[in-house]
Amino acid sequence: MNKPFLKTTLAFAVLTAMVGNTSAVEVVVPQAEATKLQTIVVTATGYEQDLAKAPASITVIDREELDKREYNDITDVLRNTPGVVVSGAGSAQTISIRGMSSNYTLFLVDGKRQYGKDVNPNGNDGGFEKNILPSLAAIERIEIIRGPASTLYGTDAMGGVVNIITKKVSDEWSGHVELGTTLQDSSRSGDIKNASAYLAGPLIADKLGLQLAVNKQERNEDHYVGGFRGTERESLNSRLSYAINDDHDVQVEANFVQQESTTSVGKTVAAVQGAADSFSRNYRNVFQ
Repeated sequence: MNKPFLKTTLAFAVLTAMVGNTSAVEVVVPQAEATKLQTIVVTATGYEQDLAKAPASITVIDREELDKREYNDITDVLRNTPGVVVSGAGSAQTISIRGMSSNYTLFLVDGKRQYGKDVNPNGNDGGFEKNILPSLAAIERIEIIRGPASTLYGTDAMGGVVNIITKKVSDEWSGHVELGTTLQDSSRSGDIKNASAYLAGPLIADKLGLQLAVNKQERNEDHYVGGFRGTERESLNSRLSYAINDDHDVQVEANFVQQESTTSVGKTVAAVQGAADSFSRNYRNVFQ
């Protein structure tokens, strides 16, 4: 069940701090000339192509757009995308495109296939695809194909494709930290807390770089029978990038996700004879 909520967010950068509720300050630096570059996509055809010439219905959400809004996670981003439906809430969210089953929505990270349904870390019904996806702090842009892409990606892309392109390891050290809280309108619904951090930079100039993204999210258990269980999720995405030359590099990635879920008698479980609290913990580790 979706419930209205009031959200306040505190976001601050590593070197520059800003504190506020829902206001933002924008600083514009004048430039002699400004040129609007073409948006290039790779998801629709497998190679770089001008968005206007791509043979598919595509939405591109870039880093600038992600920074404009107060998103908790990727499901918040996709929920505002035409043709994309995020069903459920809490620990049982699924993502579908153009009315097709969520089984036919393919997720890619930097072009690599993600197997959400088979390895979702919470082990519950529903895809909960966001648990296997990078933290928003590590994302450069998101390319969304609406409609069949099975010719290029197979039958599990009949609904569409969500390709998440992560940031490249930068030549200079940079970082970002963000804290957020979602306060539910009803006191019976659990509030949500979210914290994320991103750090990237060179270990050896022009040769070896490191990228780290950390995220933690907590959702308090609802206070009514059949409500959403309490969840606590932690994730770490790390990448080492070694430059062979100006055109080629080698990357090693290690990703870790842990999620704990709880249900309590008198909250989401009816206080009847034989009822008991429950607790589960699930992990997912990926090395590539």
